[in-house]
Amino acid sequence: MRFNKFFALPAVAGVLLSVFSCQKPQEQQDPSQEPDSSAGPVAPGTPVIKAADASIKAASGSYEIAYSIDNPVEGTALTAAMDAEQAPWLKTIGADNGKITVTVEDNLSSARTAVLTLSYKGAESVNITLTQEQWAFPEFGIEISNLTPFGATFTITRNAGYDGGYFFEVLNKTAWDRYVGDDNNHIGEFAFGSALYESDYAYLSRMKESMGHSSMAEMFAMLKSMYSSDPTTTMPYSGLSVDTDYMFIVYGMDTDGKQTTPMAFYQFRTGWSEESGLTFSGKATDVTENYATLTVTPSNNEEYWYMDWVSEIDLKKAGVDYSTVLQNSLKNASALLTAYSAEDILCKGPETLQASNLMPGTEYTVLAWGMKISYDEGGKASIAATTEPQVAFTFKTEGYLIVDDCTFKIDVLEVEDMDILVRVTPSNPETMYYTAFVEKSRMEGYDDEQAAQRIINMEQTRIDQNYYDAIENLSWANLPGMAGGTKEIWGRRDYGWTFAPEHTYRIYVFGVDLFGIRSTIVEAIDVNTAKAGQSKNHFNVTIDKINWQGMTYTVTPEVESEYWMPFFIETAELLPYRLADGSLDEKKVMHEIEEYYEDEILYNTYTGKRSLYQRVTPDTDYTLLVFGYAGTNTTRMYEWPIYAPKPPLGLGKADIDLKYELFRGEDLSAIDPIRWPLADYEGDCIMMIDITPTDNATHWYVGVWPPVENFVNEGGLYYLMTLDMNATVSAVDQTQYRTRPWWYGSTQNWEWVDEEGDVVKHWPWTLSGFAEDEDENYSEWHYEMFIPVPVPKGEETGKYEVGYTKAYDFWSTGKNVKVYSARKGAEIPVEPLPRRTFGHDR
Repeated sequence: MRFNKFFALPAVAGVLLSVFSCQKPQEQQDPSQEPDSSAGPVAPGTPVIKAADASIKAASGSYEIAYSIDNPVEGTALTAAMDAEQAPWLKTIGADNGKITVTVEDNLSSARTAVLTLSYKGAESVNITLTQEQWAFPEFGIEISNLTPFGATFTITRNAGYDGGYFFEVLNKTAWDRYVGDDNNHIGEFAFGSALYESDYAYLSRMKESMGHSSMAEMFAMLKSMYSSDPTTTMPYSGLSVDTDYMFIVYGMDTDGKQTTPMAFYQFRTGWSEESGLTFSGKATDVTENYATLTVTPSNNEEYWYMDWVSEIDLKKAGVDYSTVLQNSLKNASALLTAYSAEDILCKGPETLQASNLMPGTEYTVLAWGMKISYDEGGKASIAATTEPQVAFTFKTEGYLIVDDCTFKIDVLEVEDMDILVRVTPSNPETMYYTAFVEKSRMEGYDDEQAAQRIINMEQTRIDQNYYDAIENLSWANLPGMAGGTKEIWGRRDYGWTFAPEHTYRIYVFGVDLFGIRSTIVEAIDVNTAKAGQSKNHFNVTIDKINWQGMTYTVTPEVESEYWMPFFIETAELLPYRLADGSLDEKKVMHEIEEYYEDEILYNTYTGKRSLYQRVTPDTDYTLLVFGYAGTNTTRMYEWPIYAPKPPLGLGKADIDLKYELFRGEDLSAIDPIRWPLADYEGDCIMMIDITPTDNATHWYVGVWPPVENFVNEGGLYYLMTLDMNATVSAVDQTQYRTRPWWYGSTQNWEWVDEEGDVVKHWPWTLSGFAEDEDENYSEWHYEMFIPVPVPKGEETGKYEVGYTKAYDFWSTGKNVKVYSARKGAEIPVEPLPRRTFGHDR
């Protein structure tokens, strides 16, 4: 993820324009040298305007353009006008005594033009073009490409005379203005943007610490999305806001983070490219309660386009408009580019598709917009909108056809602070019905029928994903929440709905058939939960088992019917919440817990005795807090100190021996094309690992992963150990393991740009592993870095480089090699070469 600071910037007094408000030297042309701008021969004595196109500097201020009038008329003045929408950067225009005076803003991007119309009574009007130059920076050239409503790509070219590294970023223009005010000097001096540099340096310093790097230089070696020392760097940015002004900034920075050149910058605005004149029409057919066939017809069949639809309900929500729909749709479409071609994703010509899971009785707006496809030098496709979203048509789904006249009576029997008990009585005891307890604010904007369909859609998704693991063959027939006949129901205890004290909940009851289709009317009532009171509950905690990966503990409350909550936190993080006497400021702690869990907090409360598991970071002191909870803590917070130990590396009696070698896939295919099909393995690096455990090894774990430095944020060595212990991605209790690391430097894998626009490089691989004995202690940590290079063994020269060995039939020969299946026919008599040993000196 790129570390852009679009909005989180402190304010600095002043605005950019005040930096450049000084008058510029007059640049008046000699009218006698100007060409005749009149349209043709005129009658003698007729006034004629003479003026030429002009160019002005990039800096803001006032500039003068010379003009003259042949055959002037006494008391008549020249007027100069322009289209304000065409050039909003041109602020004022005046004309007097042979001079046209213009006042302009700074030009912080490419050269721009405006057409001035000069008028004089009795004369034919004359148009001249005013060009404001691009700001020139001596150290860097900046070019923008692929400007879209939500992103842009920048190319930085390091000019002659500077060969150092440089830092670059994108800032919201509003934030930029706060950083460059009256306290700064003019552009080109280091003082300009000094506050921004100080913020950047502090930001990079914090990043270095959080990523665990020992120096800026070490971080810059991996931070390719913000720092480079290459002569040319191309960096795409995504996730920007449409119709918003931004600044792209680049300046020299050495590997200690010191600024080495003035700042260069480029102002740009995201927006619709409007390259297309596409318009759209269409219609909805076969409309039912939940489905519709949508046909969209563009105004031509040559341009690409895309579409989406949005309900009237969603359009009423804060922050949702047509642009929001387009942006989210483009993100989803762009994600598909990893599996499909752009041509397959986008539409061209009329398109018909099915819309499902719609709300009954709801109006929908079908949106469409023009699209374009671009390709980079490597052939990777990207897509962008060329028009704003347009309304193709609207339609409304049918209301539900009720097939069962069953009605429901809902009686509230008991209300607690964290649960509600109701009795549901159907008029037809044979009707299967569903009961939901939903916080009323969550259904704002939905009528009862729409709310019921939203709930049905949610549960259908759960059925499709087998959400309830304990239920085999999950369907509407055995779904929690379904019932028949008169039934008393606790919302949480029976069906798992969560409640908070003093909140309003809407209880919905409606019939649903075995296909997930509503069959009855919707009955609904509102119920307010009770106010929470203080509790005298106490808790006992026992630690059942703890190691470097996690712990299992059991909480036993004195009052089993009351809700309680556990919260696990590093002891050091609690220090700011300690009072002078060492006790906790529980109000502040509770606020932080609510911030941490957000809307999920109620799912972390329990009743009765519970055994729970908690992951840990090794060699860390924790504090376990347990307290009664009903909207807030209803008891004091009880504390238990916990220490998570280090992994028991080097303490075990068992060990493993690891040997490995690399092969070319096409070489293996030449020996056995059935086992190694060329289509599957050509160009691949095949790594074979022999694993020999000692007799007292009960388990052993081996994996091939990037270096441990790549996992600093996840836990470093400890995280890499957990990867080695994951049997789905590593070798667990295997005597041979085959994997396919990429050849280092191969064209298809060496460097690419991911979906977020970050440049990704393949770093060296590592082979790591350890053994475990019967006492659950481990051997020494085995770890070796290697770089697969597609050259024969012995020709590699760089540090950690490993070449391939000559292919041989290792699947039926060699120590500790499992024979998967015997290949019929004569075996090729190849003498196995010695395996490369693990952990040797280089």
